[in-house]
Amino acid sequence: MEDFPLGDFLAALGLALVLEGAVWLAAPEPMRRFMLRLAGYSPAILRFCGLTAAMLGLAVVWAARRWV
Repeated sequence: MEDFPLGDFLAALGLALVLEGAVWLAAPEPMRRFMLRLAGYSPAILRFCGLTAAMLGLAVVWAARRWV
């Protein structure tokens, strides 16, 4: 656990929060409508979307670490 890049992890977490906050700041009403629409989806659909987003994020991090 000594080699865990805590600074990089915190920077990535902070960036995620900045991006999430920026979307809510820029378009609160469309985001509210989107969230209400999501509330009607089944848990299986939401889990699939979450898994897909996590895998895509992992691929982006892997590619950034590998080639940048």
